Amino acid sequence: MTVQELAEIGANVEVLTDRWGIPHIYAANEHDLFVAQGFIAARERLFQMDRWRRKGLGLTGEASCGPDVRRCTEAFVLGVNAFIDLDQLPYEFRELGYRPERWRAEDIVRIQTPGYDSNNWVIGPRRTRSGRPILAHEPHLDMTLPSPRFVTHLAAPGLNVIGAGEPSLPGISVGHNGSVAFAGLDLRAVQLMRAKDPLEFRDHVHAMPTGSDDLIVVANEQNTNRIREVLSGGSGWTVADSLALQVDELNPLARTVVPTLLAAVGKPTDPAERKALELLRAWDFVESADSSAAVVFHTWYRKHLDSRSRRPERTTFANAVAELVAAHGRRPEAWRWGDLHTLTFAHPLPELAGLPPIPRGGSGDTVSYSPFDESFRQVQGASFRIVIDVGAWNESMVVNAPGQSGRPDNKHYDDHLDAWLQGEAFPLSYSRAAVEKVAESRLLLRPVTNERPSLS
Repeated sequence: MTVQELAEIGANVEVLTDRWGIPHIYAANEHDLFVAQGFIAARERLFQMDRWRRKGLGLTGEASCGPDVRRCTEAFVLGVNAFIDLDQLPYEFRELGYRPERWRAEDIVRIQTPGYDSNNWVIGPRRTRSGRPILAHEPHLDMTLPSPRFVTHLAAPGLNVIGAGEPSLPGISVGHNGSVAFAGLDLRAVQLMRAKDPLEFRDHVHAMPTGSDDLIVVANEQNTNRIREVLSGGSGWTVADSLALQVDELNPLARTVVPTLLAAVGKPTDPAERKALELLRAWDFVESADSSAAVVFHTWYRKHLDSRSRRPERTTFANAVAELVAAHGRRPEAWRWGDLHTLTFAHPLPELAGLPPIPRGGSGDTVSYSPFDESFRQVQGASFRIVIDVGAWNESMVVNAPGQSGRPDNKHYDDHLDAWLQGEAFPLSYSRAAVEKVAESRLLLRPVTNERPSLS
């Protein structure tokens, strides 16, 4: 066990970090709990947090919050500053030659991420195999290194909540408290982490079921239709089914427009054009990373059709195929969507190496949200995914790519990446017994004594 003394707390705080890098924080009171949350967040994400703070403080406008939020933020900031004062700063600060400034509670309110799109659904107990509700959530944010989300477990008398939020904010925005699962809380609603009645969340969250609701979906129109298409047709749904749906790569837009596009092509004589046409005709509209048809579709539809009319003229198809032949060879069956559509988790400092490019499936038209720029590079997505088994809390699943830590020398820097790419996740351990089984390290934060502080 590592021991660290902090002047900002009044009683011991225990932090168990599990094998996936999730800190489980156990405190005797909420003040110490939020101090510890700020300390741990800074330990793992200080450079990211400092960048957000420096950017956010350039915003104009007043920052206001209620007394409950104020207490949480003041304690959280004490923890952040306590870590800064230890002089154990991430290497980025040395590379840039500056020291982060100390935080104030007002900073926290100003640097919240504004509203964002997301996929959310709640499956009622009559449709699940277990007879318990299931909540699924994934925010659509920039694909940054580290992730825009940080998973944490906060436990103190009267509060036991687990899930994720922005690393620079106190509390949890998506997760559960052992009584209610929720998604979409902002800083102003932090007091709802303690709520035991689902009705208390109704004005603050994306999806709030009533006793008669079998299925609630909150997403953009296209994703809502696709999610309902999958889930409305049956029952017996499981957590694993929701995880699979979060990475669904079927493109409903392509399914709608491709038949019309094909009708305008006619019968090309060029061999590469004929083969590309065959690929589109046989396509199941699933945009897997190894799909050849997806290459043809997106190059044609996104780059060569008029963005206003989308008129499928014969020459547009020929031009799209010619572009692909020039770049990738004359064998359309060898073209792979993942060769064009890639994701790079880049370090925010260009001179420092990030992670290598990753072939990706999906697009901005799929539930597996993977929008791209003009070069087909993925720019946003859901690096964080969670599926909550309401009532069997230890069976909930989560993944946070590329990893929990923002420190490249930490094993949890990118250890979620493989699971995330495969559409997998790991248990979000909640009970103390479950946490103990997966605990990897222990940190004891204790109040400063008159004796010399000890670090081991």
